[in-house]
Amino acid sequence: MANPFAVEQKVYEQFPNDEFIDVTLLAYFTADLPPGPLADTNDVVPCTKFLFGGYVKGEDGKPKCDATGKPIIVRKWTNWMRISNNKKANMMKTFNGFDNLFDILQDCESSNGKLWTTPYKILLEESGEYQNIIKIKPGTNEALVKEVFYDDQYIPYKVVKAYGKTQLLTLAGCKFKSGVKTFTPDMMAEPASEG
Repeated sequence: MANPFAVEQKVYEQFPNDEFIDVTLLAYFTADLPPGPLADTNDVVPCTKFLFGGYVKGEDGKPKCDATGKPIIVRKWTNWMRISNNKKANMMKTFNGFDNLFDILQDCESSNGKLWTTPYKILLEESGEYQNIIKIKPGTNEALVKEVFYDDQYIPYKVVKAYGKTQLLTLAGCKFKSGVKTFTPDMMAEPASEG
C-alpha cells in the first residue's frame, strides 16, 4: 500500500551566487507600502519590485533543459524598493550600472520601451536560506529579450505580502509573448480564500 503522506520533493533550479547572470525583465509590481522605522512621517511610500528571468547553464555552457528538451527558465524577484532617484536610495544602488535609470523606466507600458528591450545582468548573493539580487547592470544578451517571457495565462493577484503584511498592488506590468500588458487593480485576480 502506498504511503498517503509521501510527497515528491520538487527541486527548482536557481541562479548561481556571486557572478553576473544574463537575464531579461519579465514583470514589475508597484504598491504603496508603509514607511520604514526611520521615516519622518507615516505617509505611504511608493515602491516597486522587478522579476527577471533567464537560463541556468549546465557544465557544457548551454542552458539546462527539462525532460522535453525545452530550456528551463529561472525567475528571480528583487526585494521591494522605494521608487526614488536619490543616489543613496536602495533602488539606485541596486541599479548602479545605469547612467540614467529613470530614462529606461519612463516607457513601461510599451513592448518597445527600453524597460522591456534592455538586456540585463544581475548579481545575487546568499542571505541565509534566501538569495538576494544586489546589483543590476546593462547586459549584452539581446536574444534573451526575444526568447524569455512570462506565462500568457498569468494574472497577478490584487494583494501581495510585503514586510510581513498583506498589501494592495497599485500596478503590475508583465512581458508576454504577445506583448507587454499593464494590469490595474480592477484587472487583477482576487486572492484565493483560506479555509
